Amino acid sequence: MKNNKRYVSLIELLIAMTLTMLILSTLTYFYRNFDVLNRKSEENQKEQFQQTYLQTRLAAIVSRMTGPTLGGKNFYFYTSQESSGMIQPGSTHLTFLFHNYVMKEKEFGGHVLGKLFLDREGNFCLVFWPAPEAWEKGQLPKMKKEILMEKVANVNFQFFNAPKRERSKWVPGSATAIRPESDALWLEGWEQKYKHLPAMIKIKVTLLDSQETVTFAYPIADSRMAVVYEE
Repeated sequence: MKNNKRYVSLIELLIAMTLTMLILSTLTYFYRNFDVLNRKSEENQKEQFQQTYLQTRLAAIVSRMTGPTLGGKNFYFYTSQESSGMIQPGSTHLTFLFHNYVMKEKEFGGHVLGKLFLDREGNFCLVFWPAPEAWEKGQLPKMKKEILMEKVANVNFQFFNAPKRERSKWVPGSATAIRPESDALWLEGWEQKYKHLPAMIKIKVTLLDSQETVTFAYPIADSRMAVVYEE
Protein backbone atom coordinates (compact mmCIF):
# COMPACT_ATOMS: atom_id res chain seq x y z
CA MET A 1 0.00 0.00 0.00
CA LYS A 2 1.35 3.36 -1.07
CA ASN A 3 1.90 6.00 1.70
CA ASN A 4 0.73 9.50 0.49
CA LYS A 5 1.68 11.37 3.68
CA ARG A 6 4.00 14.33 3.14
CA TYR A 7 6.20 15.41 5.99
CA VAL A 8 7.24 19.02 6.64
CA SER A 9 10.85 19.57 5.89
CA LEU A 10 13.19 21.48 8.17
CA ILE A 11 13.54 24.29 5.61
CA GLU A 12 9.77 24.76 5.40
CA LEU A 13 9.55 24.87 9.18
CA LEU A 14 12.25 27.54 9.37
CA ILE A 15 10.51 29.63 6.69
CA ALA A 16 7.21 29.42 8.56
CA MET A 17 8.83 30.42 11.84
CA THR A 18 10.61 33.34 10.16
CA LEU A 19 7.37 34.61 8.60
CA THR A 20 5.59 34.27 11.94
CA MET A 21 8.33 36.25 13.70
CA LEU A 22 8.16 39.01 11.05
CA ILE A 23 4.39 39.29 11.44
CA LEU A 24 4.63 39.36 15.24
CA SER A 25 7.44 41.97 15.13
CA THR A 26 5.37 44.19 12.81
CA LEU A 27 2.31 43.90 15.01
CA THR A 28 4.38 44.62 18.14
CA TYR A 29 5.92 47.71 16.48
CA PHE A 30 2.51 49.13 15.53
CA TYR A 31 1.06 48.29 18.93
CA ARG A 32 3.96 50.01 20.72
CA ASN A 33 3.63 53.12 18.55
CA PHE A 34 -0.12 53.17 19.10
CA ASP A 35 0.40 52.86 22.86
CA VAL A 36 2.95 55.74 22.86
CA LEU A 37 0.63 57.97 20.82
CA ASN A 38 -2.29 57.06 23.07
CA ARG A 39 -0.32 57.97 26.22
CA LYS A 40 0.84 61.26 24.68
CA SER A 41 -2.73 62.05 23.69
CA GLU A 42 -3.91 61.36 27.24
CA GLU A 43 -1.14 63.58 28.65
CA ASN A 44 -2.07 66.40 26.25
CA GLN A 45 -5.74 66.06 27.15
CA LYS A 46 -4.87 66.15 30.86
CA GLU A 47 -2.68 69.23 30.35
CA GLN A 48 -5.41 70.99 28.35
CA PHE A 49 -7.97 70.10 31.02
CA GLN A 50 -5.68 71.46 33.76
CA GLN A 51 -5.16 74.70 31.82
CA THR A 52 -8.90 75.11 31.24
CA TYR A 53 -9.62 74.40 34.90
CA LEU A 54 -6.90 76.82 36.00
CA GLN A 55 -8.21 79.56 33.70
CA THR A 56 -11.77 79.13 35.00
CA ARG A 57 -10.73 78.91 38.66
CA LEU A 58 -8.47 81.97 38.48
CA ALA A 59 -11.23 83.95 36.76
CA ALA A 60 -13.59 83.10 39.63
CA ILE A 61 -11.00 84.06 42.28
CA VAL A 62 -9.86 87.33 40.64
CA SER A 63 -13.43 88.48 40.00
CA ARG A 64 -14.11 88.22 43.76
CA MET A 65 -10.96 89.98 45.02
CA THR A 66 -11.92 92.63 47.55
CA GLY A 67 -10.69 96.23 47.63
CA PRO A 68 -10.02 98.38 50.70
CA THR A 69 -12.76 99.46 53.08
CA LEU A 70 -12.91 102.97 54.56
CA GLY A 71 -9.48 103.98 55.83
CA GLY A 72 -7.78 100.97 54.23
CA LYS A 73 -8.55 98.61 57.14
CA ASN A 74 -8.91 94.84 56.67
CA PHE A 75 -7.31 95.04 53.24
CA TYR A 76 -4.61 92.73 51.90
CA PHE A 77 -3.16 92.68 48.40
CA TYR A 78 0.58 92.32 47.93
CA THR A 79 3.31 90.11 46.52
CA SER A 80 6.25 88.68 48.42
CA GLN A 81 9.18 86.29 47.96
CA GLU A 82 9.47 85.31 51.60
CA SER A 83 9.41 81.52 51.79
CA SER A 84 7.76 79.38 54.44
CA GLY A 85 7.51 75.63 54.90
CA MET A 86 5.16 75.01 51.97
CA ILE A 87 6.33 77.74 49.52
CA GLN A 88 9.08 77.07 46.99
CA PRO A 89 12.12 79.22 47.88
CA GLY A 90 12.69 82.18 45.56
CA SER A 91 9.20 82.09 44.07
CA THR A 92 6.74 84.99 44.18
CA HIS A 93 3.39 84.58 45.93
CA LEU A 94 0.32 86.82 46.06
CA THR A 95 -1.70 87.47 49.24
CA PHE A 96 -5.20 88.97 48.92
CA LEU A 97 -8.72 89.12 50.31
CA PHE A 98 -11.57 87.62 48.30
CA HIS A 99 -15.20 86.70 48.77
CA ASN A 100 -15.68 82.93 48.96
CA TYR A 101 -19.47 82.91 48.93
CA VAL A 102 -21.28 80.44 51.21
CA MET A 103 -19.34 77.40 52.43
CA LYS A 104 -20.39 74.38 54.46
CA GLU A 105 -17.77 75.43 57.04
CA LYS A 106 -18.99 78.95 57.73
CA GLU A 107 -15.57 80.27 58.77
CA PHE A 108 -14.42 79.73 55.16
CA GLY A 109 -17.40 81.57 53.70
CA GLY A 110 -17.69 85.28 53.00
CA HIS A 111 -14.48 87.28 53.03
CA VAL A 112 -11.37 85.13 53.46
CA LEU A 113 -7.61 85.64 53.22
CA GLY A 114 -6.09 83.86 50.22
CA LYS A 115 -2.64 83.16 48.82
CA LEU A 116 -1.58 82.00 45.35
CA PHE A 117 1.83 80.34 45.34
CA LEU A 118 4.09 77.60 43.99
CA ASP A 119 4.74 74.84 46.51
CA ARG A 120 7.91 72.78 46.94
CA GLU A 121 6.45 69.89 44.92
CA GLY A 122 5.90 72.07 41.83
CA ASN A 123 2.15 72.57 42.32
CA PHE A 124 0.47 75.92 41.72
CA CYS A 125 -1.78 76.26 44.77
CA LEU A 126 -4.42 78.36 46.44
CA VAL A 127 -4.67 78.38 50.22
CA PHE A 128 -7.15 80.39 52.21
CA TRP A 129 -7.92 81.13 55.83
CA PRO A 130 -10.85 82.79 57.59
CA ALA A 131 -10.74 86.60 57.59
CA PRO A 132 -7.93 87.77 59.96
CA GLU A 133 -10.35 89.59 62.25
CA ALA A 134 -11.93 86.20 63.03
CA TRP A 135 -8.64 84.62 64.17
CA GLU A 136 -8.43 83.69 67.84
CA LYS A 137 -5.40 84.90 69.73
CA GLY A 138 -2.82 82.22 70.48
CA GLN A 139 -4.32 79.71 68.03
CA LEU A 140 -3.35 78.89 64.45
CA PRO A 141 -6.27 79.56 62.10
CA LYS A 142 -7.74 76.74 60.03
CA MET A 143 -6.51 76.53 56.45
CA LYS A 144 -7.72 74.97 53.22
CA LYS A 145 -5.38 74.12 50.35
CA GLU A 146 -6.35 73.58 46.73
CA ILE A 147 -3.97 72.43 43.97
CA LEU A 148 -4.81 74.40 40.83
CA MET A 149 -2.19 72.85 38.52
CA GLU A 150 0.52 70.19 38.83
CA LYS A 151 4.02 70.09 37.25
CA VAL A 152 4.67 73.84 37.29
CA ALA A 153 8.22 75.25 37.05
CA ASN A 154 7.50 78.91 37.85
CA VAL A 155 4.70 81.39 38.51
CA ASN A 156 5.02 85.10 37.80
CA PHE A 157 2.58 87.90 38.62
CA GLN A 158 2.25 91.24 36.79
CA PHE A 159 -0.04 94.15 37.63
CA PHE A 160 -1.38 96.85 35.30
CA ASN A 161 -0.29 100.36 36.24
CA ALA A 162 -2.49 103.01 34.60
CA PRO A 163 -0.55 105.51 32.41
CA LYS A 164 -0.08 109.05 33.74
CA ARG A 165 -2.66 110.53 31.38
CA GLU A 166 -5.29 108.32 32.99
CA ARG A 167 -4.32 108.93 36.61
CA SER A 168 -6.31 112.16 36.85
CA LYS A 169 -9.37 109.93 36.58
CA TRP A 170 -8.08 107.53 39.22
CA VAL A 171 -10.28 107.22 42.32
CA PRO A 172 -8.48 105.29 45.07
CA GLY A 173 -11.41 105.13 47.50
CA SER A 174 -9.12 105.72 50.46
CA ALA A 175 -7.24 108.75 51.70
CA THR A 176 -4.25 106.56 52.57
CA ALA A 177 -3.86 104.99 49.10
CA ILE A 178 -0.53 105.50 47.31
CA ARG A 179 0.08 105.35 43.56
CA PRO A 180 2.97 103.13 42.41
CA GLU A 181 6.15 105.14 41.82
CA SER A 182 7.02 103.38 38.56
CA ASP A 183 5.72 104.59 35.19
CA ALA A 184 5.87 101.07 33.71
CA LEU A 185 2.56 99.76 32.41
CA TRP A 186 3.05 96.33 33.98
CA LEU A 187 4.66 96.03 37.42
CA GLU A 188 6.41 92.83 38.53
CA GLY A 189 5.28 93.26 42.14
CA TRP A 190 2.61 95.01 44.21
CA GLU A 191 3.18 96.47 47.67
CA GLN A 192 0.74 96.48 50.57
CA LYS A 193 1.41 100.20 51.11
CA TYR A 194 -0.46 101.03 47.88
CA LYS A 195 -3.69 100.09 49.71
CA HIS A 196 -5.68 99.56 46.52
CA LEU A 197 -6.15 96.96 43.81
CA PRO A 198 -4.54 97.22 40.36
CA ALA A 199 -6.84 97.45 37.35
CA MET A 200 -5.65 94.17 35.84
CA ILE A 201 -3.50 91.18 36.72
CA LYS A 202 -1.44 88.80 34.58
CA ILE A 203 -0.49 85.38 35.91
CA LYS A 204 2.23 83.61 33.92
CA VAL A 205 2.60 79.89 34.54
CA THR A 206 5.64 78.03 33.18
CA LEU A 207 5.01 74.31 32.69
CA LEU A 208 7.65 71.93 34.01
CA ASP A 209 7.76 69.38 31.17
CA SER A 210 7.50 71.59 28.08
CA GLN A 211 8.88 74.83 29.63
CA GLU A 212 5.99 76.57 27.84
CA THR A 213 4.69 79.73 29.54
CA VAL A 214 0.92 80.16 29.62
CA THR A 215 -0.42 83.66 30.39
CA PHE A 216 -3.76 84.36 32.05
CA ALA A 217 -4.96 88.00 32.18
CA TYR A 218 -7.97 89.30 34.10
CA PRO A 219 -9.49 92.66 35.01
CA ILE A 220 -10.08 93.15 38.75
CA ALA A 221 -13.70 94.14 39.21
CA ASP A 222 -13.33 95.87 42.58
CA SER A 223 -10.38 98.03 41.48
CA ARG A 224 -10.77 101.82 41.77
CA MET A 225 -7.99 102.30 39.23
CA ALA A 226 -9.64 103.52 36.03
CA VAL A 227 -8.67 102.22 32.59
CA VAL A 228 -9.84 104.81 30.05
CA TYR A 229 -9.99 104.19 26.29
CA GLU A 230 -9.86 107.28 24.08
CA GLU A 231 -10.66 107.50 20.38
